[in-house]
Amino acid sequence: MRPGSPVVFVFIISLLVSAIFGMSAVSADEPAKILAMAKGGEEGRIGVIRGWLLSEPSFTGTPIAARDFGGVSSEDVMRMIRIYFPRTYEDLTLYDFILLASVDMSYFTDTHQKWMYDAMTEAGLGGMNTRSVQSMSTAWSAPWMNSIVSDAFPNDVPAVVSSDIYQWGGGSFPTGPIEVNDDEGIAPVVRPFKEQIERVFPTYRGVLTIPRPGSTIYTWVKSSIKSLGSPLPGYIGHLFEWTYGNATTFTAMDMVMEPFWKGDENPYSMDIFVNVVWRATGRVLPQDALRVHALRTLFRHYNWEKSSFVAMVEFTENFGANTRDIYSKLREIEARKADADSDYLEGDFEASYDGMGSVLEDLQELEAEAVKLKNSALAWVFLIEWLSVSATLLACGVVLWNLMIRRRMYREVAVTRFD
Repeated sequence: MRPGSPVVFVFIISLLVSAIFGMSAVSADEPAKILAMAKGGEEGRIGVIRGWLLSEPSFTGTPIAARDFGGVSSEDVMRMIRIYFPRTYEDLTLYDFILLASVDMSYFTDTHQKWMYDAMTEAGLGGMNTRSVQSMSTAWSAPWMNSIVSDAFPNDVPAVVSSDIYQWGGGSFPTGPIEVNDDEGIAPVVRPFKEQIERVFPTYRGVLTIPRPGSTIYTWVKSSIKSLGSPLPGYIGHLFEWTYGNATTFTAMDMVMEPFWKGDENPYSMDIFVNVVWRATGRVLPQDALRVHALRTLFRHYNWEKSSFVAMVEFTENFGANTRDIYSKLREIEARKADADSDYLEGDFEASYDGMGSVLEDLQELEAEAVKLKNSALAWVFLIEWLSVSATLLACGVVLWNLMIRRRMYREVAVTRFD
């Protein structure tokens, strides 16, 4: 083939197209594989992230402790990284998104850090880091600043750490109301929830951020700090993104265990994080975000109800109940839940919503059936306990009647007298 021939031209174009889509987009019918690393402690960041991964059908992955805290020792962290962190660069590129939530980069070798950087900038993995520079303390922000991985994220780490506003230097948290960017020219990552978010967070705070040029800011904390801010003085970026190499990466000024990211305080936290991952991995964001929010609520309710249902059935089994039919019906419900998940991944949210409504109704009916089985199994337990107590009471009553009332076993003691 000659260099200028049409065949060569078509071949090159096909390679470019496959490379672009292979690096920047996740298959629509496959969950995004997330490598989530966070500050230790199940009650904090790890617990929040685990909840995201378990309840969202478009996610798969396991959170790894990457900073000692909350009963997680440095030895635990090193062991978890050794076991769960990808063994090769090729293994790492099988993931779609890297989450670094308040981590200590000193636990990662230079090789690990180079792999993460290359995986994002060359292989096109998405990414997000939290708490601006990972911490308000230079004990953890310095390793982040010195890591090549931080170069791939939109926050200007050296500028933050050297600022007199940064907490470790005696500064303070940027504090004020959260304001959502309503520019329709940017991706709808947070904008669909603008009214609700601004109402819920009239006051908020986080670690100082300084977005790099070219960043897209989705939310700000409107603070009293007038020496910094974009596009206006005092507007400190809360959540923002940029494109670096082949990667789309995000920085958040707060921790995932803070109110903005916790579902009990911000009901749209899950939706925003999902939008971050979808945006970074090339998925199309939903047009009707509030409808999809309602669908994700059904997913969470299903997980809660199924968890309590299985616990009750396992309890019932301990008393000899035959639960074969119950589990058979549960498998049928799980198959229909898998169909709803598939519709969701393919973007058919209405079909998924209808499917989940039917699944939850059937699960509740099956739960009522399991309650009857439990009551039937426990009825024999209660009967045996009642008979045992009643028999003991009768036996004690008979003995008491004969000894103390009728005195059948009683003999009067003879009296000895001295003359």
